[in-house]
Amino acid sequence: MEKTAKLSVEQSVRAVVFARLSADPTKKLSISEVCREANVSRANLYANHRPLIDELFPYINSARHQSSGNLRAKKKTIHCEN
Repeated sequence: MEKTAKLSVEQSVRAVVFARLSADPTKKLSISEVCREANVSRANLYANHRPLIDELFPYINSARHQSSGNLRAKKKTIHCEN
């Protein structure tokens, strides 16, 4: 039986993003779509790979990503003020 290498979460997500952007660079991506295609848990991506999301999806079409980014910025501001 032939063994196949399993891609890491990061490799899988990067591969899907690259393929989707190569096919249509003007189309907005959603984290849900990318996760489904990469066969990766969206919850896992949010919980354990936040820097990857921030790197690959700067203009993502997702209200949740935008609102959580705003919340993080507010927390940093509050933390710095205290």
